[in-house]
Amino acid sequence: RNDGDVKTVAVILYNGTAVGVHTLTDLIENESAVFHAHLWDEKYRTIGIGFYSYIKAAEFFMNKLRLNKIIFKTPKINIGANRVKEKLEIPCLGETVFESPVLIAPMQANLYELDRELLLKIKSRMCELKNNPSWSSRFKFSITLSVSFT
Repeated sequence: RNDGDVKTVAVILYNGTAVGVHTLTDLIENESAVFHAHLWDEKYRTIGIGFYSYIKAAEFFMNKLRLNKIIFKTPKINIGANRVKEKLEIPCLGETVFESPVLIAPMQANLYELDRELLLKIKSRMCELKNNPSWSSRFKFSITLSVSFT
């Protein structure tokens, strides 16, 4: 049985503490993969970690695996994860069904796609935000990724 075909895992470190992971499944080499994120403790889900870690992980995965795009299948009930994509301005392409061996049942999901051009635009906007004192003062933490290939 193929349990999700996990190829890559990036551990999200918040000020040096592991708080979650980004994983890839459904990898089509040199083309695309489906990106998943999970912050283990609820207290880390509303402080901006996803906003930064999504882009760090997506850029790493795209470069390391020579991907043209990353696909997100985000369950509709996961309001926070959908909101991260909205804030990053990753367009929703429509709806899909998200299936995974770790789910009890398939879930209705929003479908998002991040290509290299959009990644560069988002990174540029993030650099502008870092230089804005009213924005950057809200985020006084360090996000690091620890990556391993399986």
